[in-house]
Amino acid sequence: MPTCRGAACAICVIAWLTAISTSTSMWCGRRYRNGCRRCSSNCPPCVRMPTMKTVTTTVKEGSPMTVESRIFSVAEYVQPSEGEPIRSVVLETRDSIIVVWHVHPGQEIAAHIHPHGQDTWTVLSGMADYFQGNGIVRALREGEIAVARPGQVHGARNTGTEPFVLVSVVASANAGFVLAER
Repeated sequence: MPTCRGAACAICVIAWLTAISTSTSMWCGRRYRNGCRRCSSNCPPCVRMPTMKTVTTTVKEGSPMTVESRIFSVAEYVQPSEGEPIRSVVLETRDSIIVVWHVHPGQEIAAHIHPHGQDTWTVLSGMADYFQGNGIVRALREGEIAVARPGQVHGARNTGTEPFVLVSVVASANAGFVLAER
């Protein structure tokens, strides 16, 4: 069984997100059915899974989940890449996916939509052109939060001189992924 290489190309990310929306993928350390044709990776781009001391869950719907460690260091998940920006998963539950993006100047997160979920970006550093669909572009800067509701186009291109780093929270985890026009 292949192991996670710690990174994936943009094609892997798209294939993985598409697989999520069609329920055909499993997570790091398990078999991934839709291997990337570009880099031959058989593991989704879940780059790093969080290390937690204790996680207790119950199968019963509505029961509480106890997590001893619920605080994560963004610095541990930032993955600079000279190729495509890397989508680094911090935590995934059935309710949401939390991801850290590190986008170098000139790099881009492709415009896309989540048909069945909201994507909230919190910008930690840098600036970018934020794509909102229909040719609408707005500057997005450090300290700002961008919210894309279900079906709303979003994506970004780093137009600054420093890395554009953001935390993305997609809710729910089965929000789906479809490429879109800027």
